[in-house]
Amino acid sequence: MSVLTMPGELQQLFPESAAPPMARRSPSNQESFGQRLARLRKARGFSQAELGQLLGLSQRMMTYYEREAAKPPAHVLPQMADALKISVDELLGIRAVRY
Repeated sequence: MSVLTMPGELQQLFPESAAPPMARRSPSNQESFGQRLARLRKARGFSQAELGQLLGLSQRMMTYYEREAAKPPAHVLPQMADALKISVDELLGIRAVRY
């Protein structure tokens, strides 16, 4: 078994059309987690500080999540979803949000 050392070798093995799902880039028109979080937070009438306070997080952490400088830990996702009155699947963009 050989070790791949060149990025071009990876590209040859996984061209964009055949790349495994985790390696595919999302289309530019698809909403990112941070964009979705900001949209849902605003739709529910929360400021970053207010939502952060409900979750026991600082306003700065909420900014990091929305700007995608950091990802929330898995244990925070259900709390976020509950505060926004949606499912975790809706928060993650797996399902469309039903208002």
